[in-house]
Amino acid sequence: MSSPISERCAAHVAAHLASAPDEHVAGWLVGVRESDCAPVLLGALRCLHYAARAPRAEAAAVARPDWAREGDALRALLPVGVSVIGYYASVVVAAESTADALAATPAARAAAFFDGAPRGDATWPSSPGDGPLLVALGAARAPAETAAVHVGRADLGDPASWRACDTAALDAAAVAWLRGAALVRASARLPVRVRAEAPPRWRGACTEAFVEAERMLSGDELCFTVVGAPALGVYSLGGRRDAPAGGGTVTAAMEALCALAPAAARADARPEPAAAQRVAPERRLMLELVWDVTPASFEAGARAPVLVAVPTSSVPAAVTFFSAELEACALCAGGAALGEVGAALRDALRAQLRRLLVDTLGAAAGVDAAPAAGARLRGCTFESIVGHAAPPAFHAEYLLPAAGADATEASARPARAALHARLGLPTDRPLLRTANALAPAGAPPALRATRLVNVHEHCPQSGVKGGMLAVVRGSYEYYHYMQDNFDDKGWGCAYRSLMTIISWYVRQQYTQQHVPMHAEIQSRLVGECAQPAALLNSRKWIGALDVSLFLEVALGVTCRIENFSTGAELAQKGRLLLRHFETQGTPVMMGGGELAYTLLGVHFDDKSGDIRFLILDPHYTGRDDLDEIVAKKWCGWHTADKFAKNAFYNLCFPLCPDCI
Repeated sequence: MSSPISERCAAHVAAHLASAPDEHVAGWLVGVRESDCAPVLLGALRCLHYAARAPRAEAAAVARPDWAREGDALRALLPVGVSVIGYYASVVVAAESTADALAATPAARAAAFFDGAPRGDATWPSSPGDGPLLVALGAARAPAETAAVHVGRADLGDPASWRACDTAALDAAAVAWLRGAALVRASARLPVRVRAEAPPRWRGACTEAFVEAERMLSGDELCFTVVGAPALGVYSLGGRRDAPAGGGTVTAAMEALCALAPAAARADARPEPAAAQRVAPERRLMLELVWDVTPASFEAGARAPVLVAVPTSSVPAAVTFFSAELEACALCAGGAALGEVGAALRDALRAQLRRLLVDTLGAAAGVDAAPAAGARLRGCTFESIVGHAAPPAFHAEYLLPAAGADATEASARPARAALHARLGLPTDRPLLRTANALAPAGAPPALRATRLVNVHEHCPQSGVKGGMLAVVRGSYEYYHYMQDNFDDKGWGCAYRSLMTIISWYVRQQYTQQHVPMHAEIQSRLVGECAQPAALLNSRKWIGALDVSLFLEVALGVTCRIENFSTGAELAQKGRLLLRHFETQGTPVMMGGGELAYTLLGVHFDDKSGDIRFLILDPHYTGRDDLDEIVAKKWCGWHTADKFAKNAFYNLCFPLCPDCI
């Protein structure tokens, strides 16, 4: 189960303060401002752009944000309906009682902090009339101390208004709000045609093209439909159609969509247990923007489909085409009017297009020509990262090359790095690539599993009393003998272990490659790793070294090989195995004698020497029956007796790439 939002936010604040022990830092508490009650806390974000910083030793100092840059960044990041409801900051107190010292200063500090906020900008609470602010102060009695995080409320207009918050009440309010909230996404795909011009004129031509694309999001012909529910009809955003009868609210549209969805699809939509901070799948809508091209002169009831075709002769040959794949999202109450939500999302898409224009011009600064044809201007919606203080949903906007030209999306790395920093996310794994985003309208989920996933989560406990336990991090798919109607019984166990390892890298988004089958593995080992040609189309075994070579050429993954003279020696390597799963978290291929296994974890008590190995066995030949696999320990905890005592063992430890 996910930790409460107040606990995640406190951890986020403490980590941010610890990352800059010598300077004052600040950040944002974000959520929903309700007119009839206190603001609802949904997440925390770091401030990255400051107008002024001060040493932590200056206890009275306040870190002042660069309001313009922070405002631009937060408007691009936050969904419609979510805004800044407070802030957090570091504070050094000299009093014996931290709580007493805090009570004397927070409202005044909040007023000083927001004193420079632009008036009239809905992003910021900037006046006493904006209601109580949430304030989280990381308080320490000395600059170098680890700060304890205290959360309270303060009014900008009343320096004595501080009162501590009941974090349980904050969490209950967030859970209650999310239970009745809806995540509504809207997408639009626009062509951007830029005429070829000499370098001095290209920027102007690019701006004109984007302005023309923006007009498409403003005209009377603009409408939207609810993806998956054509019976709800077409909603007008420009006045040419009336909204269909019924479905006037977001909740009504969701109920209609659920009624149309097959029962099996609804069952598949159950949220994972750890995703309590997210909006439930049945409370989500996807809107797609469309344009009504039917002539207004047509009589009602007499309309027919209309196809608009632009003759190629009318399009200049020297034109650069971009694909603006826009997407915005809103977090709103279920009772909100669907038309109003759609209009707000349209405005968000227009703002996104304008920001992408700035990014495009910035990328072309100092360059004599436009970016290559086919470049994608991509807006994405991400869900909260489980266990972190990110809001339930947020946006990202990337300028990318043509599809397939850059699998790692290196051109968007600076934008991703800034988002990782703002959200306080780890920087050793890809969490914000486009493949991590929610699937676009009409697209299948990026990681729809075709095999059993994370079988080990259903296994009984190891049986070791005490000690240290470490298992694979993330998710993988279980590959074993006889899958895909391919008979590899007796020789394919290491191939299947390799497939399981590659599935881990795919599911963690380190690569967008597919999981290869036996023939491709053999072909690449021969063609790229200098293995003997006799391996091709054979039933020859492969070992830990082959697995290491393949991972390096196919995924760019570095592996470490460890050799053990006997299976019994593995029982003495508990600390080595623990360290791998604690620091890397990847599945391990282990081969010895005539057998290969996939190691998923270890439980080791260094006092008693008791050890268990979590083994995923590729020698299973049955159907993918989870109960049978767990009951017969094809995936389960084993003692060192599982391994041949007199066989030589090689273990391939794939390393986790340090990348975003």
